[in-house]
Amino acid sequence: MGTSLPISRRMLIQKIRYSCVVMAAALLPSCAQWNEAQKSKLSTVAIAPVGMTAGAYRKPVGAQNIQVQVTGQVGNGSFGQGAAAGALIALGTEIAEAIQQKMFDSRYAVAIAAAPKTLPQDLGKRTQTALNRKVGMSPFFHGRLQPVSPNRMELVIKEYCYVRSGKVGGEIVVRPVIVGQFEVTTPDEKLLDVPVAGIATNHAAPITRFAADASFTSQAFDEAVANLAVGVANQLDAKTGTKTP
Repeated sequence: MGTSLPISRRMLIQKIRYSCVVMAAALLPSCAQWNEAQKSKLSTVAIAPVGMTAGAYRKPVGAQNIQVQVTGQVGNGSFGQGAAAGALIALGTEIAEAIQQKMFDSRYAVAIAAAPKTLPQDLGKRTQTALNRKVGMSPFFHGRLQPVSPNRMELVIKEYCYVRSGKVGGEIVVRPVIVGQFEVTTPDEKLLDVPVAGIATNHAAPITRFAADASFTSQAFDEAVANLAVGVANQLDAKTGTKTP
């Protein structure tokens, strides 16, 4: 009898890999700088209120994501075999990740259920404050930010959750990650549309601590928010050719 993953598990693994792709994309700023005509459009810019997708909070991810790449050698007949082997390895990895997630969910069920209660309720406001401050420090945008402008910057928080960071003393440790989409638009052109992410690099702990310690959780999300704003600044720096301190 064959092994089949429930649809929810397949979706979970896809979400894990999606988040990893987004994180990778967020760490690599867009290469091409804006030309002078595009820069001249941004004499003033307004930062829109930070948005948040409904249901943005996601269940903690306790599976360890393993990326496997199989390279087929085209020309000697081994490409098909390599692709088939890659598919089998990918399936095996997917099943292993699903099992890890199931074990994590079972072991930390009580904490996972309690974790949403200690989440910061003003995440959008915190992000807005950090974004305004960081963009305001940009050598290019300093002095150009206005309450009202036809040109807009907009950040939407797409999802946030706890993701596995490692294992310490037999306990799986996680940390907050915030994933968003950032845009810069003028009335006639979308100048930037990229994923951005912020992770609490210095706040890794078992989900039990996050569920029980609202103060620690707040500090962890503050760090993730700050790094999210840094990610936005890095994207803008890449486009303007400047460096935000």
